[in-house]
Amino acid sequence: MMKQIFFPTYFYFGSDVEFAQQENSDVFYKKFRESKYDKFIKSLFILEKLQNEDFIPKLLHYTNNLEIYTSDCGNLLTLSTLPDDWEKQLIEIKKKLIGYPFLIRDWGPWEINPFLINNLCIKKEKIYFIDFGDVEPSSPKEIEYYFNKKIKSIKLILKYRYIYLFFHYPRRIYIMILRKLQRPYNWLLLFFAWHYFMSMM
Repeated sequence: MMKQIFFPTYFYFGSDVEFAQQENSDVFYKKFRESKYDKFIKSLFILEKLQNEDFIPKLLHYTNNLEIYTSDCGNLLTLSTLPDDWEKQLIEIKKKLIGYPFLIRDWGPWEINPFLINNLCIKKEKIYFIDFGDVEPSSPKEIEYYFNKKIKSIKLILKYRYIYLFFHYPRRIYIMILRKLQRPYNWLLLFFAWHYFMSMM
C-alpha cells in the first residue's frame, strides 16, 4: 500500500484531471475537470502540434466531455528506472522544444517523493512527457535554463540519494510558506493572529 502511495505507476487524478487510468497496454485515458477547460484545450493543441515527435503520446481520440485518449507511455519514471541515456534523451527533447519554441513545465522530482520523476513516463527505455496543461511559448534561453535546472536536480538526487531528503523537504516547506505569504490576505490573517495572541498575554 505504501509503495503505491509513494511510487505510483501513474496518478489517478490531479489538479487538472478528474480521473485517469490505463485502458489497456496501448491506450491511456484522461478526463479533465470542468473548471480546467483551458488546460484541456491546451493539451489538445500541444498533442496535435507535436504529433510527429517521439517523446509525447499520440492523440487517439477526444470528446466534448473533456476526455482524451492517447497512446500509453508506460509507467511514471523513477530513479531506479532511469535509462542509461536519460540525460542525453532530455537534452535531445530540449533541443526539439527550442525549435518550436515551447517550454513544458511541471515535471521533475516529485515534491512528496523526489525519487519519482513527476509527469515523465518510461516505456521500453524511452522517456515520454505526459502533461501539457502548463506548456507555454518561451525563449530558447528559458527552455535551456528550465531543463538544465531539472537535469541538475536529478543528478543531485542520484548522487546523494537519501541524504538529499534533508535538503529537499525543508526547501519544499520554505517554498510553500513563501508562496502562501505572497498572498495579501495571508498577511492579514497573520496580523490578526499575532494581535489575538498578544492580547491574551
